[in-house]
Amino acid sequence: MLHPRFYLLKTAHSRFTFPADEIKKLLRPKKGRDSRNNQDKKPNMAGTPLRWNMTLPNGQPLCWDTPGARWDGTVEEVMAAIEQQNNNTTMSKNLISAALAAQAVTNITTAVATIRTNLPFILNLTPDQRKSLPSITEASQGIVLATINFVAQHPEALPATFNVTEFNKDAALLAPLQQVASLIATLNTDTDDTLRALHGDLYSEFLDVYALAKAGNRNGSYDDYLNSVKGRFSKGPSPAAKAAKAAAKAAKTR
Repeated sequence: MLHPRFYLLKTAHSRFTFPADEIKKLLRPKKGRDSRNNQDKKPNMAGTPLRWNMTLPNGQPLCWDTPGARWDGTVEEVMAAIEQQNNNTTMSKNLISAALAAQAVTNITTAVATIRTNLPFILNLTPDQRKSLPSITEASQGIVLATINFVAQHPEALPATFNVTEFNKDAALLAPLQQVASLIATLNTDTDDTLRALHGDLYSEFLDVYALAKAGNRNGSYDDYLNSVKGRFSKGPSPAAKAAKAAAKAAKTR
């Protein structure tokens, strides 16, 4: 009788005695890349398996780059990944979500008209006039203020040809007009930023609609829309740019 710590291994032609620990090592599954791969490739028993060229529940075809698509994956995993991607995309591109009622537009139009009524002297300069006029920046406003104080303190220093009354009128207009201009400029900047954000949202949504319409255009029912907007993706200059270039070239040859 063998000791419990030893096993008798019988073959067709001979008998061998091995320690029990050695036999357990031989029978123990190997830990390595193969065993890890086998563990990673456990069949997914839950969910609907993906099939090549299938149509997902949302009506979109399954493609190689569909979010969540993987070998041995499920439809439920793909739909969850698509939903997550849509949520992330919506959060990133939906910069503005608002409504502007007709009454609000009327009120704003009336308010702008009121502003113009209270600024009857505002000018609309031409580009050449803007270039010809000197520009006074914040850094150079100190010399203007110093001059205003000097004229108020020493009117005798100026000849009769210098219109002190008109100078003082301009000096009195500076501070309040700067305050109003600053308010309007801030409002204009905010309105322009909001409009840019709205344009960005609409363009991102246009890309989504175009991609969905193109993917679902199986019977040609969306051809009119796709043909009307596909020029946005065409390469090369636009017809207007080509015409302008041709006109410039013709002007040079004259």
